[in-house]
Amino acid sequence: MKILMKHIAIASLLFVSVALTACSGSNPLDTEPRTESLVFVNKASMVTEQALHYKSYPPGAMYHDCMSGVAMSDPVIKKNPELCDKLFEGMVAYAQTTDSPYRNITVDDLKNDQTYRKIYQLPLDND
Repeated sequence: MKILMKHIAIASLLFVSVALTACSGSNPLDTEPRTESLVFVNKASMVTEQALHYKSYPPGAMYHDCMSGVAMSDPVIKKNPELCDKLFEGMVAYAQTTDSPYRNITVDDLKNDQTYRKIYQLPLDND
């Protein structure tokens, strides 16, 4: 009986591990080619900027500005600091309307600093 319970416990743990691994998707911004990821974030940012009635220069640059911290010097964003969060949420909503590898992207994927740095070919922090 003890051995049967051990086998059931081990099988259960194995099943849960496999299920969690299958559910945790990788960040498409990391797995897709850098140039395609750059095109996606610029397009998603541009579409979301239009929805938020925000004008960046060049159009689509708000994602970069929010990730780099430059956006905080913008008077509009200073008055509405939640605009960057709204941008990320809007970019996710836009991605869900596409039939692309980015369809299941999350806000956390977009806010990942290492990924952002790879896309824009900035030095990586190796802290």
